[in-house]
Amino acid sequence: MEGLYRALYLLAWIGLPLGVGLQLLARPPRGWEGWAYPLFGLLFLAALKRGPKGAPRLLVHVLGCYFLFEMARAREAW
Repeated sequence: MEGLYRALYLLAWIGLPLGVGLQLLARPPRGWEGWAYPLFGLLFLAALKRGPKGAPRLLVHVLGCYFLFEMARAREAW
């Protein structure tokens, strides 16, 4: 079962930059949005550095902020 957990952990970390990359390709950042992506990237790398046991504690908050940020970007597009 541990192999399955490792595979899912790896899949999640591969999917995160791919998803953010798709967002950037679909709608490039303008104005105030440009500073947030490097900040989120650094926070995601800090979570990755913590490993499988410590990463979820940081990722819960970082991903919540990232989703709110993307919702604000989507609202501007409307």
